[in-house]
Amino acid sequence: MDCFEKFDPLEGNVPLYPFFGLFDVAWKARELLKEVPKDQILWIEKDVDYQVERVREYFYNTALERVESNNEADLEKFEEEYEEPSEVEALSFATDVGWGPTDPEEPGSCPVKCAAVLALMLVASCVETLECPEEDLGFSEDGPVAARLISAANSAFDAALAFGLALKYERHIEITNEMEVDMEQRLADFNKDKARRAALRKHGPTNRAKAFVVAEWAKHKSAYSENKSAFARDYVRRVHNEYQVSITEKQMREVWLKDTPSASKPDGMPADG
Repeated sequence: MDCFEKFDPLEGNVPLYPFFGLFDVAWKARELLKEVPKDQILWIEKDVDYQVERVREYFYNTALERVESNNEADLEKFEEEYEEPSEVEALSFATDVGWGPTDPEEPGSCPVKCAAVLALMLVASCVETLECPEEDLGFSEDGPVAARLISAANSAFDAALAFGLALKYERHIEITNEMEVDMEQRLADFNKDKARRAALRKHGPTNRAKAFVVAEWAKHKSAYSENKSAFARDYVRRVHNEYQVSITEKQMREVWLKDTPSASKPDGMPADG
């Protein structure tokens, strides 16, 4: 159906009466499409039509197969009672099962845009029904006014549902983006932890050896008369033998034991002075 032949999707006039919410639906749907050129909106309209018809055909054929598999089924009754899904139901189904376009370069690939365009298509249908000649309204037991209002009301109601579908998809994108940001942060944290673990593995023996030396100095510094040089001469060998870590006496004395109390006496001086 060519809904936008008489109704401009971006600038078409939407009456406030008799459906006061119709104007809001149109305005908000246009807000969702404010960065989409009109020619792309017309392309999306055709794509939405295709999706709706594809789903309707699928539903009909599936229902018909079930009826035909029953030998006692009444095909004529089936044809009379079968009710096809609405445009909104069909578009929702097509989106859920992934029948919509998937190429990000195609303007109809975004479910938000498809649902927003469908809302405007239904707004256009409602406006057209309200403005169409009386002889084209069809039949209603309550007369032409009822025929006009019932048909227009159905379109207005479905337009609101389609806009709600657009909001649902928009929120889904927001949640997905939040999850992606969260995943990116978690990945960054993981990589940071991974680097830290790698550094710990690389420097683990050295760190353990240093901790050992500092602890030994705290316990035995009095035996060395608090002389770091004498202590370092002995412990350089122990660290190499026990931890397979090579370090010079100067490094042990001036780096590893840097924050410990300095030697109080020169190397070799007796403890009693």
